[in-house]
Amino acid sequence: VPLFQRWLQGGRTRYLIRTFRTTVLSLTVYYRLETLKKGAEVKKQGFWIE
Repeated sequence: VPLFQRWLQGGRTRYLIRTFRTTVLSLTVYYRLETLKKGAEVKKQGFWIE
């Protein structure tokens, strides 16, 4: 039983880490896309602010 419990805890931790990483990655990608979109709009208008 203890071995099974330890495996469960390890699996849960790994799952949490994977979920956290995925969330951070998708947020980063989303933020980059939004920034790119804003940059494209700004470029279109002729005010390119770095």
